[in-house]
Amino acid sequence: MNDNKSPRMAKLKQQQQKIRKQITLEKKRLSSKSRKDDTRRKILIGSVLQKAAKEDTALEGTINTLLRSELTRNDDRALFGLSPLPENKNETKTGSKK
Repeated sequence: MNDNKSPRMAKLKQQQQKIRKQITLEKKRLSSKSRKDDTRRKILIGSVLQKAAKEDTALEGTINTLLRSELTRNDDRALFGLSPLPENKNETKTGSKK
């Protein structure tokens, strides 16, 4: 007897397909939540550091030094009032031009 023609096998395969879809949806949901949580953490860290830097000039200097050395995209640098990098330095950490 061919197992694929059994009504029970057909029902089980349908259930299997349904479960696979549910697993895929749950993975997407968890991934989306993780990205949103990561973004929120970054926003909160930035907010706390901005507030603290207003009262601590050493911290403000450290933040500005980090921004100058770590921001490699000119549009990101412009957001913080930093001058654009020379063309040969306008590369990402991986070495690809942006």
